[in-house]
Amino acid sequence: MKGVRATKIIPQDNLKISEDQFYQKPKQETPLKGDRYDASKPKDNLTSDGPFYQKPKEDAPVGERRTPIRHPDNLKPEEGEFTQRAVGKIPHIDRRQPMRPESNLFPEGLIT
Repeated sequence: MKGVRATKIIPQDNLKISEDQFYQKPKQETPLKGDRYDASKPKDNLTSDGPFYQKPKEDAPVGERRTPIRHPDNLKPEEGEFTQRAVGKIPHIDRRQPMRPESNLFPEGLIT
């Protein structure tokens, strides 16, 4: 025998309600006349007695264009000629050879 199981202890229920009362919904009472407010639309007291006057609309005036501002330049072609950089062939330059470090690791002695 591997093991003995304990017997289940089920406690007895002490709630006693008859079945027709358990599933019955509580009855809702409708409110009486004094409990409910009569829905009514409020009367509007904003009325105009006469015609409504507005400010007359005026069209915006068409503006004139500003004259462009031209700043004086400081170039004076009358004083001499303009010179440009001389465009020539770029000379060929020899590139440096890359330096490779010499290895100083070499075996010493006899290897048998």
